[in-house]
Amino acid sequence: MGVNSKANLYAIIKNGADVADSAGVNEFQSKYFNNNPVYMDLKDDFYKALGSKTLLSQPLRSWNPFTLYSDFKALGKRLSEKKTEGNLIGEGLVKGGLLVVTVDGGVIYQHDEETGSAMPYQEIEDIIAALPEVGVTK
Repeated sequence: MGVNSKANLYAIIKNGADVADSAGVNEFQSKYFNNNPVYMDLKDDFYKALGSKTLLSQPLRSWNPFTLYSDFKALGKRLSEKKTEGNLIGEGLVKGGLLVVTVDGGVIYQHDEETGSAMPYQEIEDIIAALPEVGVTK
């Protein structure tokens, strides 16, 4: 999904992120986030707005160990195909998400991360396409 004149794209990382790992943040920003701005949530306000959910609060699709193994294997394959890597630094249990926020309407869309599931890109693009044109600031 590209940024256009209808939306600005920003990443917010958790306060508990390893600040000393600025190289990891820089790599994320350049390799996966198209050099869009990345901010640190010093008071965890973004995560509170998302409900402060953790990986442990997410129900499992199944308790069947074969299904769990299959799900994790499929997740690993998707990440490998996308050439997505991680540095395994940080808490790792806090779930993120996405908010579409407008100046006059506040939060108009929220997507909570579900570990192992892809983002609903088409749904997000449709929401943004329905927004009125705005000036782009960088």
